[in-house]
Amino acid sequence: MPGLGGYLSAHPLPEEQRKRFSQAMLWDQTYTETVYSLEGHGLFLNGVSNRAMPVSLVQQGERYVSLLYGELYPAQEYATPEQQRQAHARLLERFCKQPQATLRETDGVFLLSVWDAQTQALFLANDTLGQVPLQFTQTGSAFFFSSQTEALLRLLPGRELNEAAFGQWLAMGTILNGATHFKNIRRMQPATLLTVRQNRVHEERYFQARYQRDTLPLPARLEEAGETFARSVKLRHNPQERTAVALSGGFDSRAVWAVYLGTGLQARAATRGLSQSADMQLATQICETLRIPHERHLLDDLNTDAFPDWAKELTRMSEGWIHLKSALLFPYYGQLQTKFDVLIDASGGAMLRRQHARGYGTLFGGSKELPLYTLNLYRSPLLTQNLLQEDAARLAETRTLEALTAFYETHRALGNEEDQLDAFYLEEICGVKGSSDLLFQSHFIRCRQPFYDQQLLELSRRFSVSERKALHLHRWFIRSFYPELAHFPLESGDYAVAYKGFRFRRLPYMVWKRLKPRFLPGPKPFPLWNADRLFRGTTLDFTKEILLDPRTLGRDFWNADAIETLIRNAQNGHEEIARPLLQLLGVELFLRQFWDE
Repeated sequence: MPGLGGYLSAHPLPEEQRKRFSQAMLWDQTYTETVYSLEGHGLFLNGVSNRAMPVSLVQQGERYVSLLYGELYPAQEYATPEQQRQAHARLLERFCKQPQATLRETDGVFLLSVWDAQTQALFLANDTLGQVPLQFTQTGSAFFFSSQTEALLRLLPGRELNEAAFGQWLAMGTILNGATHFKNIRRMQPATLLTVRQNRVHEERYFQARYQRDTLPLPARLEEAGETFARSVKLRHNPQERTAVALSGGFDSRAVWAVYLGTGLQARAATRGLSQSADMQLATQICETLRIPHERHLLDDLNTDAFPDWAKELTRMSEGWIHLKSALLFPYYGQLQTKFDVLIDASGGAMLRRQHARGYGTLFGGSKELPLYTLNLYRSPLLTQNLLQEDAARLAETRTLEALTAFYETHRALGNEEDQLDAFYLEEICGVKGSSDLLFQSHFIRCRQPFYDQQLLELSRRFSVSERKALHLHRWFIRSFYPELAHFPLESGDYAVAYKGFRFRRLPYMVWKRLKPRFLPGPKPFPLWNADRLFRGTTLDFTKEILLDPRTLGRDFWNADAIETLIRNAQNGHEEIARPLLQLLGVELFLRQFWDE
């Protein structure tokens, strides 16, 4: 996949080993590799790019060499290879003088590597939100790094599963504190600068989130938030590109579109889903009323026979970090890349809402222990449906609680529990998901996320939890830039809910949804896609082939009886089997791709 890789070794690696390392990141003929190497120093740097994200190589005199993967903003000033090289050169010049301050002030999505020939030091850094993954490992005489874990595994003498991290992954679908699935391989956390010299690795965070109350009047802060959000959108827009902007029925994409419509930026809307889904119906209504050009990708006749291949490819691409339901995006992104240069997406909008922090204070009054509360928020179907052996489930919970406790210990200085919980959501949920999503998306198309903006997040932290209970920043953006968008209903839980009074009206709909199966006729939901229908026909055959394989049922952590029952329910047409089946498949496909063989 695209990204950076390389090593610094006391002894040059054999050419065959170096080739195997590079080939792990070169996926097809659209990928190109930019290489810098000093065999006498055991230094090898490579940047892999494709049609989406660029790589640039810059040298400063005889001392510094640098590879940069990703892009810097404003996008309009980073459009051509020459502009990219010039922006990279300016970044390198500033970095050599003041590395931490430079990184804090650089707006973009990037991985940076810098070799200092004078001090024989290698520097690696990511952006403040860690939007591109980078893993690294150290042996007795060498330091290796890559955006693709598979490249590192090809250089190591063996691979050993990190059982504690694997337990976290089973329990809540993510791995915390920079650990990965494999022992001795770590994931670079957001806003990190690594310095490697004489096979010693120094890791430091050059930026830490701060949560503080603001004495400015609320209207002044709201106005500043609107200006900052508009700036974030504009920085990511280039009028010379063919631009698609995601549009669903929710708040996040509508806030982005409010800036586009209110400031006169030109783009086409892009929506995916079933033709009758609430998302598609609302997006279509908006586009027809406001005369926005609309690209609709309908999932009604999606060829799910291809799902097994998509699932395997997604597992290989994301190394298990992305949920398998995202495999349905393969044809969507394939369609987008034939018509557009860039997709402006609205992922990460929940980072401004801090809804978990609000819920913690509102529902429990801050009385719950944070580690247990967090685990219960993200508890996976493998635990809730007893798909793990009792001992394995207990061990997975224990390891997860230990990792959560360690996370909150390192963030204790943030102050109250709501702010610590917000930091967890930002770094360990959005951070991992966002970086994996971006890597997946950049296989097809350049994707930019206005909500992943450090200045915007810093400003949003100046609104207290109590203010957020009565305030919705997305509403302010819509009202400020294009209030006509408030005339359309909103999607919530597959229902179309009136915009006016949304927070109060959505509760009855959610109650109806829960009561309907047993007691009452209720409003009919219109989901984005029919997850349970996916497990029919060829897909069910594939699922049975994987999950009923003796190799699967013989693993010491699976509850074989529960898996067989789940498969019978799928065969009998029972609903609500998709979530556990997708999770089971995700784990098994990961093990077969990266562990069994």
